[in-house]
Amino acid sequence: MNKTNRLLIISICVISSIGGLSAQEKVDQSLIASINKFVDQADNRFSRSHNRIEIESKTSKDKPLMVVHLFTMRGNQIERLTIEFLQEDYKEIETYYFEEGNLVLAREAQWTKDNEDVWWDPWSAGIYVSKGKVIFITSVGHGKTEDDDWKPNPEKTSRLRIKRLRTFLRSIR
Repeated sequence: MNKTNRLLIISICVISSIGGLSAQEKVDQSLIASINKFVDQADNRFSRSHNRIEIESKTSKDKPLMVVHLFTMRGNQIERLTIEFLQEDYKEIETYYFEEGNLVLAREAQWTKDNEDVWWDPWSAGIYVSKGKVIFITSVGHGKTEDDDWKPNPEKTSRLRIKRLRTFLRSIR
């Protein structure tokens, strides 16, 4: 992952932490469609074969936490990277898509388990990127960005995500 992509992921972390863009310019729908087509192809390759690295950890409240990194390579570059944070009744999933080494889409979803052991997705977001700039953000459900009491802390969120990405990158070298 090159320095530009790291900086872009940091920017996306900050943007997602503060609830997205205040106003979105006209969106090139053909560009969004092109990114979605690439993502579908990357997901298809991922479903056939991917690498997996698991790291056991604890949450700040000393609950067991499993961090799973799933990724596919295209040549010598990461094409899709998914980071799953798994607890007994909660999971958060971040997925990053890279086309020819450039970040084109970042997704985040939160999942909770109900009393009948059924997982459901109350919130998810996607951030589309072209030429190093955020071009479109989508958010669905009731999650952190929709909570009136939520106080964004982009500095803390960015530090945590950078630390997780560095840990992952060290583990695949």
